[in-house]
Amino acid sequence: ALDVVATRTWVRPMACVHTDVDTNCAVVRGRLVQPRVFVDDVHMPGGLEVLRSYIPQELYLVEAYAGGAYVRVYTNDYVERLTRSRKPLPPLFPW
Repeated sequence: ALDVVATRTWVRPMACVHTDVDTNCAVVRGRLVQPRVFVDDVHMPGGLEVLRSYIPQELYLVEAYAGGAYVRVYTNDYVERLTRSRKPLPPLFPW
């Protein structure tokens, strides 16, 4: 799924230079930052690395906001559950 984000959005994963952990950052407005990643509306502290555990066929929708600082990913299962319950997708920024 990380490849889908790289090819379908303007987010370009790059190695983070400011951490000892093998994580992916992205250039956002000229700065290297670790994007906040939400999978099925749950914040994933692992950032873009979390997306390596998903295959593209599992994804329903991939969105990037604020120049790539926020990435939202929805799985097929999650969207199907929402459709059955008729609940709308929650806003990215609840404030």
